[in-house]
Amino acid sequence: MDYFHGKRFLDTLADWERGRPPPHSSLGHYLPRTAALLQRLGDPQLRFKSVIVGGTNGKGTVSSLIAALLEEGGCRTGLYTSPHLHSERERIQVARRPLSKDHWAEAVTRLYDVTRGFESEGVGDFTKFEALTVLAALMFADAGIELGIFEVGLGGRYDATNAWDSHLAVLTSIGLDHTAVLGSDLETIASDKLHISRRGRPLLTTAAQPTEAMATIRQWCAGGGVPLYVAGPNAVETAEGGKSAPSSGLGGISYPWKPSLSPERSCTFVENARLALAAAAHLLGARLTADRAQHTVEAHWWPGRFERASSQPLVLLDGAHNPAAAAALAEDLRSLAPRWTFVIGISSGHDGAAVLRALLPLAREVILTCSDHPRAVDPEELPLTAAVPGRRIANCNQAFEAAVKSAGTDGHVCVTGSLALVARAREYFQLPFEREGISEEVALESLACLTMACKRLGLKHQRVSANGNVLRVSANEGPV
Repeated sequence: MDYFHGKRFLDTLADWERGRPPPHSSLGHYLPRTAALLQRLGDPQLRFKSVIVGGTNGKGTVSSLIAALLEEGGCRTGLYTSPHLHSERERIQVARRPLSKDHWAEAVTRLYDVTRGFESEGVGDFTKFEALTVLAALMFADAGIELGIFEVGLGGRYDATNAWDSHLAVLTSIGLDHTAVLGSDLETIASDKLHISRRGRPLLTTAAQPTEAMATIRQWCAGGGVPLYVAGPNAVETAEGGKSAPSSGLGGISYPWKPSLSPERSCTFVENARLALAAAAHLLGARLTADRAQHTVEAHWWPGRFERASSQPLVLLDGAHNPAAAAALAEDLRSLAPRWTFVIGISSGHDGAAVLRALLPLAREVILTCSDHPRAVDPEELPLTAAVPGRRIANCNQAFEAAVKSAGTDGHVCVTGSLALVARAREYFQLPFEREGISEEVALESLACLTMACKRLGLKHQRVSANGNVLRVSANEGPV
């Protein structure tokens, strides 16, 4: 199949991210299901070493920065992250570049072929995220990588990226998010995420962990035989509190270069950079020099995270979508300007009210909107307060336009609340991105499907463009 037919195959699968969980699926089947997929593909994950990156906030930044540092040190690396902003191919990169559509089509075709009769495995239907995870392992193995960096999708215990043993586990800052799935307190959430660790293999985390989460991490590692290393401001320390020594599981690492705060960076970037530097130094040793480390960290930007989209007015895009991330964003914004015009859109499953509370003290105006993502919350369902001028604009492009106009050339605008909204903002402000596009064949098939659906539902439909590619659908009360 070609790339677009492969994409359509993946889109038929159950998809947690888009609000379509697998029906009647037992949690106990999640990891065996991914393992069964990998086995049918010849266990490609065994052909390279893996690093798994879990946590609540900063996973994408840490994962991508580890990959960049490894590449700078001469290590051929694969990077698997989620979610994507514009194209699913962003999720699977080799040598810091997405693979071609032809490579994708070939890999998806192989997956499709080997999963015929998959129901015989007795573990239920596999999901889109599970499919993408095993596709990443397959494409990495085919590309001959040395190390694969896998960002956890949700939680850790049952996540597809946890279906095999990684050589190093990295745990970013833990906060309250996805509480309906992971639990309502930090201790419970940390316990779920800690399942990415393995006995006898190092776990690296940040000294910036909340107290409750850090206590859970220390107890888990002590009881499970997991060597724990904590990336602090000045050094990497062992669980006992001493600096990492040459005999330690992390090979006596120290930071090859220490990042510092910058007006162009968020404060959390420094914490995330320490984690990435510690992981890369452990994996590369002397190959990661101070000059290489400094150059890579200072040049690294992860799209949609404290990203500058415009200078007049200053427009910053940040995917903060939970209370902890919003609070950290507020501190960063306060250091740049006292008042901001916010464009905020929330996805279901996240605490939108808490995100708003964290940002309101800085708000000159709040514009509530939504992206086109299936899980985007209707702005009418989000609260406004009389203390701050606010309005709701359902169309996000109109919301961006209104915010820029309201702020004026000397003002400050921040688009936040969800990565789906940030993706639309990147497109609106014409930042570099790759469009997916569709083939003519797929477009014609879609029109044919739409025509059939209209007939079945009794809706009127009329081709209204010269080439017939635009369809007007209406019911008795008017256009649909």
